[in-house]
Amino acid sequence: MNAEIEKLGRSLASISDETFHIVCECGDLACFQLIALAIVDCERIRADDTLFLVNPGHHRAKLHDVVERTARYHVVRKRVREPVPIDDHRKKDEVVSLS
Repeated sequence: MNAEIEKLGRSLASISDETFHIVCECGDLACFQLIALAIVDCERIRADDTLFLVNPGHHRAKLHDVVERTARYHVVRKRVREPVPIDDHRKKDEVVSLS
């Protein structure tokens, strides 16, 4: 959704105060809070596909690492879970019961 907002906002931002308004990317489907940030900051953050913009206090400590803090927004990186290795004695296609 923010990619579409970015496309629409880029032309408006360039003729106004050079500020983007982006919806918080905290992952809460009920969160529609806006984050205002400079175009240059948005472009810098968007250059890394692993970074997301959230309102302060909206990151989930178990899922995200905060990599940058400002008064108006935080930049978080989602933690990547390590893949579970397959035991050598099982075949890759074997279904494993977890019960």
